[in-house]
Amino acid sequence: SHQLPQPPLPPLPPPQPPQAPPSGEFDGGLGSLNEVAAGLNLSDLTSSSSDSADNVLYSLWDLAGQTVFYDLLHLVMTRFAVYVLCFNMEKLLRNADDSLTYIKYWLDAVALHAPGAPIFLVGTHKDKVPDNHVQHETISQLLFQRFSDHLSMMFTVKYNDIWFFPVDNTQGSADAGVQALRLRIEQAVHEQEFIRLPIPVSWLAVYDHLRTLREDSGDGKATSGGSSSSSSGSSSGQPLRRLSLQRMRTISRGFGIETEVELLNMLTLLHEFGLLLHFNDGGLRDLVITDPSWLVDSYTAIVRDYTLHSLQRDQKALSCREDFKNLHNHAEASLQLVTYLWPHHTVEERILCLVLMCRHHLAAPLRRTQDLEDFAPEGGAPAYASASASASASVSAMGRVVADQDHSVFLIPSLLPNDLSGKRSVREHTDALDQEFTSLVPKYEGRQAETAPNGNMPPMSEWLYVFHVEKMQLRYPFVSVDELRHHSVLPGGLFVRVLCMLLQDQQYSQQDNSCLDRQLSKTAAILYLGDTEIKLNVLPDIGAMRVTTRRSVALHVMRRVDDAVLKVVSIAFPELKFKRFLPHNKDAVVSLDGILTAATNRRALHFGGQTVHPETEFAAFIPRRGLKEHYHAMLSYRRRANSVFVDRLFDQVGAIVLRNQTPLSVFLDTYGVTAGRRFDVDFCKAISITDVCCPILSAQAVESMVTLAEHDQVDYLLLEWMLMLVLRDLGRLPCIYPLVLGDSWSNDSDPGCSIFSFDAFRNHVREVLPATHSVATEAALVVVLRQHLGIQPPAEFLPIRDTVLTLLNFDGLDCFYRQATLEAPQPNWRAFETYADSLRRTVEDTRLALAGVEKFAAGRSSSSGLATGTSAAGSTVGVGSSSSSSA
Repeated sequence: SHQLPQPPLPPLPPPQPPQAPPSGEFDGGLGSLNEVAAGLNLSDLTSSSSDSADNVLYSLWDLAGQTVFYDLLHLVMTRFAVYVLCFNMEKLLRNADDSLTYIKYWLDAVALHAPGAPIFLVGTHKDKVPDNHVQHETISQLLFQRFSDHLSMMFTVKYNDIWFFPVDNTQGSADAGVQALRLRIEQAVHEQEFIRLPIPVSWLAVYDHLRTLREDSGDGKATSGGSSSSSSGSSSGQPLRRLSLQRMRTISRGFGIETEVELLNMLTLLHEFGLLLHFNDGGLRDLVITDPSWLVDSYTAIVRDYTLHSLQRDQKALSCREDFKNLHNHAEASLQLVTYLWPHHTVEERILCLVLMCRHHLAAPLRRTQDLEDFAPEGGAPAYASASASASASVSAMGRVVADQDHSVFLIPSLLPNDLSGKRSVREHTDALDQEFTSLVPKYEGRQAETAPNGNMPPMSEWLYVFHVEKMQLRYPFVSVDELRHHSVLPGGLFVRVLCMLLQDQQYSQQDNSCLDRQLSKTAAILYLGDTEIKLNVLPDIGAMRVTTRRSVALHVMRRVDDAVLKVVSIAFPELKFKRFLPHNKDAVVSLDGILTAATNRRALHFGGQTVHPETEFAAFIPRRGLKEHYHAMLSYRRRANSVFVDRLFDQVGAIVLRNQTPLSVFLDTYGVTAGRRFDVDFCKAISITDVCCPILSAQAVESMVTLAEHDQVDYLLLEWMLMLVLRDLGRLPCIYPLVLGDSWSNDSDPGCSIFSFDAFRNHVREVLPATHSVATEAALVVVLRQHLGIQPPAEFLPIRDTVLTLLNFDGLDCFYRQATLEAPQPNWRAFETYADSLRRTVEDTRLALAGVEKFAAGRSSSSGLATGTSAAGSTVGVGSSSSSSA
């Protein structure tokens, strides 16, 4: 019916004006993030159902409009809620585009973080936009036309025959719109399946026990900004904030929860309801936070608008005046400043909160120091390791972070300026997407210039990451910009989180200070990977992120950015999807997948009367298959043993440019081998046209060679290494540069042996490898030499053991990560810049030596009248020479 009955609710007092929290501190109940407005009528609304068993307690969370808090939305938005999205009807009628953009942002946020949750669109200022049906109907039509196919509109509750609830706040609870809204909220809540979700009594008993432990161990109140100090024990009279998973198992068994599956299911449900926090991934799996509001308050003691939300503790923090200035101007927080902002946190709690902020990409460690080793990026090294298991473990594993307070600095990306000019919007706290903020962000205008204005820089390439929630149907590789604008989603906090991930990657892979030349903001950034500049910026008008870099290294940079985007999306935005596009013109983009498919099928694309040839127009993004004419370096390794190390090293060296502005060309099987061709032949040919061959030596790589004496077969890695020595002996290979790896670089988390030094590896080779010949491998090598390389094989090859030992005699690179304790080797992910730089210097030295030989040979030819060229033996270059004359 069109006439809704009056809700059977008691009259509520008129609304009171919002009151500032006492003493400048945040409210400690639901967390300062929400800034629960004092006096709002719905704050403790209880269901009016006559059946007391169906009574529901409502908690009102006011998601603050300041953009600084957008990065925290995924921590508080849940599908176990209904969402009331308010907009100003006056503003929408006056400037529809801005208001609809604002509404779309929040509809996207709900679709992303709480898919399927009911949504109520509420239009305020009904006293200024009276209910004459015409204006309200106009607003409803605008909403429907703009969002009719938006995923969230499927769950938007209508008011009579319009798409929003018009309300007049000056009337308080007497307003008909407010009354109808309250009634429909109740009805929507009772229709949700989670309200009727049966929960085992034992699970509720466990939660009650945890709450009792927390209250009995302290005052049970989360003071402002997480000011209550806590520990994992309760003997000190401090609130219990966290537990190890092992202690959680012990508590749960006391209530009849015996299996690990039931325990994890219980933790997942309680996590979904926001009653505790448990992240069932990586090292964080062993940590249970029993008071989520304490963690949120801890975050918002740092992530906040300091011009609006001043705290008493800020006065003490001003004693670190320079650090406080750096936080405000550069979004960099020193550990000393963090100590003041978390004055009641213990050392262990500060470490815990910093680790969790890094895990949520709300912070990123800066300025390489040994003290930040444990904050290595996810996917590279353990982000939390055993520190989450207990308080004592966290201190032993990560206490070094606090020890160097003068040098350890964290980037807080939510506090970055809006653009690279450093400008901050003075009205940032009043309008999430106000005109001043959006004017700072560039719009998509098609493909940018391919070369720098001065013409001295190499050509550039760019690509786009377009994000969306619903499946984006692409009927053709070319997609109009209007279509992207209609379906794309760019959630708040995504861009700065990607920056965090890239910064961590940069910090832990570079040894020089080039990482300090970065420029960062919320909408654009300039980073450096080695000497490769990467520019990133958001394009909110099409829901995209643009990346620009040198064309010659575009594929390598894309792999790094892909990895960062994937990790951010999987952690903070699991419902989000993305596709990569290449700019075509100001009206259309082209799908990278479509380009790759067309290139594979060797066909052109047609769009708008134009013919596009992928191999020419988008060559930078099409991986080249097959052998090149020449390589600067080759990585020879066993994939199942050390592929993680090699892939990371390949990414690092792929961004290197040599002195003559030539990209360093590296052969890797992933890109150098073409389907349908003999890989062994291509590998061997690649060795013969490479300046520097890098055998990757490790205990896991030679493991398969141990059994060749008893079960002889062709070992292709051994074949490659034997070929290197043959070509080196003939003067056909300028340099062999071995990389010797320790167990920490093994693909296997439990490699099964303990090799922590070069001498230990040499002794291991002598002990385990047979001193016999691999007849099968030697026979295959003879075929390669004669039939494919046109070389006469030597009379005799080296035995298996001597082959590996001879490689160890070449000057190479020691890739062992030395630690004080050998029981827990961890990979040093910051060392890749050193490894890559060493390889670069070796390549450049080899090329200089080769140039010297060629120049000397040419000089002799011109002065004596001899024919140009030298014998194979005479062209040997003394770089990376072997100390074994028998090689």
